[in-house]
Amino acid sequence: MSFTTTVTFVVLLVAASVRFSDGAEIVTSVREEQRIGTFVTNVRGVLNVSSRMRNIRYSILSTPNKTELFKIDETGNITTADIIDREAVCPEPVKVCVYSFDVALLPMQFFEIVRVKVEIIDENDHEPTFAKSSIHLTMPENTPVGDTFVLENAVDEDVGDNGVQSYEIASDSKMFGLKISEDVFGPQLALVILEPLDRESGSNHRVTVIAKDHGYPPKSGQLTIDIDLIDSNDNAPKFQKSNYEINVVENIAAGTTIIRVTAQDIDDGANGEISYSLSSRNTNDVLGTFGIERESGELFVTGVIDYEKSDTYYVYVQATDAGEAALSGVALVTIRVIDINDNRPQITVNLLSAGDRHARVSEDAVVGTFIAKLSIIDSDSKENGHATGEILPPGNEYFTLQPLFINEYMIVTSQLLDRESMPEYNLTIRVEDKGTPALGSTAVLKVEITDENDNPPHFNQSLYITEVRENNLMGAFLKQLTASDRDRGDNARIVYSVEPPLDGDFHINPNTGILSARKQFDREVAPSIDIKILASDRGQPPLSSSTIVRVKFIDENDNSPVFEKKSYQFILNENQPVSSLIGTVTATDKDSGRNGEIVYSLGNVVPEFSVDPRTGGLYTNRKLDREKLDTYRFVIVATNPEADQRFDATNITVVIEDTNDNMPTIEFPSGSDNVVFLLETSLLGTFVCTIVAFDEDRGANGKLTYNIMDGNGYDIFEMNKKNGDITLAKALKPKWVGLHKLIIKVSDRGEPQNVAISGLNVIIHPSNMTANETLMYLLGDYVDKTEPVDKPSFLNTHFTLIIAMSALSALLVFALVGLIVLYRRKSGDNNAYNVRTEAQRIFTGLKRRIPSTDTDCEAGTCEGKVADEDGHGDSYCKDMDDQSLRSGCSQCEKGCDQQRCESGMTGNFSWVFCSRGPSQASSKATVGGGRSTNKRLICRLFS
Repeated sequence: MSFTTTVTFVVLLVAASVRFSDGAEIVTSVREEQRIGTFVTNVRGVLNVSSRMRNIRYSILSTPNKTELFKIDETGNITTADIIDREAVCPEPVKVCVYSFDVALLPMQFFEIVRVKVEIIDENDHEPTFAKSSIHLTMPENTPVGDTFVLENAVDEDVGDNGVQSYEIASDSKMFGLKISEDVFGPQLALVILEPLDRESGSNHRVTVIAKDHGYPPKSGQLTIDIDLIDSNDNAPKFQKSNYEINVVENIAAGTTIIRVTAQDIDDGANGEISYSLSSRNTNDVLGTFGIERESGELFVTGVIDYEKSDTYYVYVQATDAGEAALSGVALVTIRVIDINDNRPQITVNLLSAGDRHARVSEDAVVGTFIAKLSIIDSDSKENGHATGEILPPGNEYFTLQPLFINEYMIVTSQLLDRESMPEYNLTIRVEDKGTPALGSTAVLKVEITDENDNPPHFNQSLYITEVRENNLMGAFLKQLTASDRDRGDNARIVYSVEPPLDGDFHINPNTGILSARKQFDREVAPSIDIKILASDRGQPPLSSSTIVRVKFIDENDNSPVFEKKSYQFILNENQPVSSLIGTVTATDKDSGRNGEIVYSLGNVVPEFSVDPRTGGLYTNRKLDREKLDTYRFVIVATNPEADQRFDATNITVVIEDTNDNMPTIEFPSGSDNVVFLLETSLLGTFVCTIVAFDEDRGANGKLTYNIMDGNGYDIFEMNKKNGDITLAKALKPKWVGLHKLIIKVSDRGEPQNVAISGLNVIIHPSNMTANETLMYLLGDYVDKTEPVDKPSFLNTHFTLIIAMSALSALLVFALVGLIVLYRRKSGDNNAYNVRTEAQRIFTGLKRRIPSTDTDCEAGTCEGKVADEDGHGDSYCKDMDDQSLRSGCSQCEKGCDQQRCESGMTGNFSWVFCSRGPSQASSKATVGGGRSTNKRLICRLFS
């Protein structure tokens, strides 16, 4: 029959290779019944222990479910762990009782095993005992002296002197004694007849047999024999052999006859009739295993003959006659049991710790690390009891058996282990004896792989991203992190922490991994923060790993736009095209997204400018004229569209830079106000007049230079180029009396240069004529006949010369018009001059003047009317106002009689000339050589 033994335990070892002390053995002894802790021996001297070894310890390889009798301390001392009963350790009678166990030296780098054999020395703790305390015998009265009746020996569980050493008899008669004989089976106790038996002297006798040991103190036991004497039955039955021997195979079937014994009785009748039985001297084991046929004497099996239980049985058979005083004969049947391979080997596992239920081994154990000791117990003998073992797949890939002693192995590792890949193994161990047929058995050994801290905690991600609104609350939840550790126990118990220096800003629960904020954060200071989180296990030494948590702060609209500057100044040249970019203002908002968007607008309405709401670009809405306004000041506002209350403003100054876009304006001479009178007696250096001009530009563009272009053929006149003063360069001569037409050029200093030209009539008159008389004489037919004029005699002489000079001046004017082309500008105003009718204009101007004040004309309130020579009723003032002075030729025409305003073409230029004479007051002043202060009408040359 087969069976499987399952053994479970735990492995307690650290990685190391195994070293053995071949045959290392300690034999020692200890008396039974000693108190717990009694010193037995020390193993340090047998094992290879040196003083350099550190942290060594010793362990007795224990067997599960077995009480250990011994223990070992850290010094290698073996002491008793329990009160030892030798008879319990060795229940079968043996002379020497030995208890064996193995001691391992740890840790595994020093691993060795030594066998310790402890002889349990007997103490006299048991008294001799008989199988029965009393028996009953019947004897014929004619039993011969010297006959013996075999008695069962006393038994003492102690051995040696503590066992049965002697017997004594106590009797009420001297007829009986004791006899001890030796045979192959050892001492044999028998009751012997010492004197003839006499029934008449007493039919009943009592004998006490005392068995004694020689222990200290001595102990004894006794057997009471009650003897009945009966009438003569001459002969007792007698076996053919006093000793029968037979070999029987164990496990023979019950009821099988193994031998037949035969006895004879020479008496007649009932005294010779024999019946067989088993003697009362037999042990209970024999009585339970065998039986005998009463009539035939066949000894048969009634129980189980087990070689492992007993290899020899001693059976006392008894033959008894049927006489009135029945007599018996006894023979001994010795039954030798032949062993057959009927026992399967049993597996016993010894662990390093008595309290372990299964084996343990560290995952960092090196190849060859000891796991447990395997003992094979086979009750069969010889080859039937010798067994071999192996570990079956798949466990044999990682573990193997190494022979230690006979029927003993060590289970060791054959490969490196990894608890995270395989936390435990269930090793199936098969053992098989060498019998025929071979018997085997299996056991399952659970090997738990103990964890080493060889795996750091692991995060699933190297980067975690989470978001939280800025201006968060203290303790705001950010994220819960979870790391895993393939180890177990403390090696897998994870503690979370924030790596400095951010541990003051963030907190993580060391057990749950919940990350929270310890302070309030501002996204504008840091839009995101990377936090290094550590996960450490509690192993020794601890292992750790890390991950990054990126906390992004969600923007809140908590910042207003801010301009880069509190004020901006831009410089722009005038007359730039519409939509010209002046410059760009820039504001920033620390917020993001819609919260950080900026819209630009003008803080006040400035029609000349506009601002791009997105870019902050400042543009012109129209052409700008510096002469109208040279500086603009206004405000630009930057606003967040999501919150009107979030804004900023900056001051804008736009300075209009001048360009040379204005022609010089000659106020005098201009129009009809172009006549100056000089006496022919005027001296060198005499002041003639000042050319009055201005330029609305500024800087070099507005600085003027004065020149006499033409008409100064005799170099009579000298011009101050800076202030326009004309003086006499020479003393006048009589031959120069008459009209001198000077062409005046006024130019600015800009780039490109602008030029204005005007004509100045200088009349040099004789000292015996007034200026008016001279003019009237020059006009000739144009003078009203009703106004009498005295003609000086010199006019008759020089009239022809004056007319010729006037004609020559006219030709010069036309020649100078061509030169004007070289100085013309698109927006400039040029004065044109027509000399042919100059005298008429002067005269007309004098005629039309009506009494009026300059103030009335300048105010535009003069309403005096005069009819021209053609009868038209045009209305005009003696002087034009400022607007008319700057309005161009169309206004000039409005201020003149159409028949008095001449026009013409010279090349590509059109021109109009209007003239007005000076007022009476001014005429008088001029004639007297003073400066005219009247306003002059400016008529511009245009294309």
